[in-house]
This record gives sequence, C-alpha cells and structure tokens, in this order.
Amino acid sequence: MEAKRFLQTIGAEVSNDFVKNRSILSFEEYLGLFLQSPVQQSRNAAQYLRDAMDHFGTEQVPHPTGKIRRFKLFDLTDDGGSRVAGQEEVQNAIYRVIGNFTRAGRINKVILLHGPNGSAKSTLIHALKRAMEQYSKLPNGALYRMNWVFPSEKLIKGSIGFADIIPTDTHTASVVAQGTGYVGALTLGAVSESNITGIVKGSVPWSFSVPDNALDFLSAGQVLTQSYNVTIADGHGGTLVTDPQAPNTNQALLTHPQA
Repeated sequence: MEAKRFLQTIGAEVSNDFVKNRSILSFEEYLGLFLQSPVQQSRNAAQYLRDAMDHFGTEQVPHPTGKIRRFKLFDLTDDGGSRVAGQEEVQNAIYRVIGNFTRAGRINKVILLHGPNGSAKSTLIHALKRAMEQYSKLPNGALYRMNWVFPSEKLIKGSIGFADIIPTDTHTASVVAQGTGYVGALTLGAVSESNITGIVKGSVPWSFSVPDNALDFLSAGQVLTQSYNVTIADGHGGTLVTDPQAPNTNQALLTHPQA
C-alpha cells in the first residue's frame, strides 16, 4: 500500500510539473506566447546566454586592484557542480564579448579560453551550462523547438447507403479485394438499417487505412489504384455489389431474383 501511494505521489508531481512548465504546447499556444514576448522568444544564442548571466546577478568582490564584478552563476553548487574560484577578469571578458555579439545581432567570432592546467577553463564552461539549464526551467528562460507530428497511418472513411423494398429483410455486408498485392486494408462497420414507410433503408460504414511507410515506394505524382467490391445481401438472394469509391454509392436499391 505504501508503494502504491508513493507511485501515486510521484505521478501527481510529474503531472503537475508538466502542466506548470508547459513542456508541450500546440502551435497556436506557442504563437500566442510568441506574440506576448516576441523579443524573448526570438533571442539568438548570445542574447540567451547574456540573459542567463544577468538573471543570476552579480556582486562586488575584493580584488588586488580594488573591487571587481563577479557573476553569481559561477558560484552555483546546488546541483553538485563546482564553483569557479577567482577568474573574475575572465568572467567579465566573456560577458563583454557576448554583449558585442548581442549588439551586432550576429555571432561572428570564436571565444577561445587558453591557459595552463587547473586554470578553471572547463569549470567556467560547466558553470555556464549549468546556469543555462537552470534558467531554461524558468518561464523567462523556457526554450521551445518545433516538432512536426505526422500521422503514422493514412485513413479515409465513407459509407454505402442502400434500400430494400421488402421490409422484413435484414442485411449483411462483405468486402472482396479485386486484386492481389494490395497495401492497407478496407474494413466494413456494422450495418445500420431502419424500416421507413415499408422500405428498409440502411448504410454500411467503411474505412481504409494504410501505414504511411507502406506508400514510400510511390514516386512524386504517382497514383496507386486498388479496387474492392462490397456486397450487401438480404439473406434471400437479393444483393447489391458496389465499389466504395464509385460515384452514386450513397443510395442504391437491392436487386432480388425473379420468382
């Protein structure tokens, strides 16, 4: 019972975080978000990094030449990372270069960190990455990417109507493919019928589905034609045979054998 409650708690937290963080948006929702904050949603990489550095703020720390600005993101350790000891000159140099990229509107240079082993080059980069990761979880730092969702299966639907002048008849439907090597499948739904003024009127729903990758062999503009015969029978020899995609299949009269 404790395990079940534990799993329910985790599931509720994950669900709440999903809604709170707006992890997935429809295109319409994202467009609305873009219109609310166009600058925020159209930042390039340099502007995003600068905003992340600004988000965590700065402080003045002692330096041999006096006071110097230190960026607080280089002191983040709550996720197990290591803080950067010193290197305030490098921090400010990075910030200035990123600011130049932002003002120019393009990133046209490579920032090269060089120095002996143990001079915090890798630690600086790891600190910047950790800060951006934390910033990306906030509303102001959320990043979105487009995922085009295509159906894995193509599906079309329709129905075949029929009428029978014998009001006591009940009907069945069957389908036969008029060829071999077909792709996909044509299936029939349950026959629906009712007696209206002494005439049975009904319909047979049909659907055709085919996996999208099953049509990959077709070249651009190539058309594949497949034919099926659907037979509606009344159980007494009366039949209607039609192609679901043929014209005028919305309503047809069953033919009965002559006595």
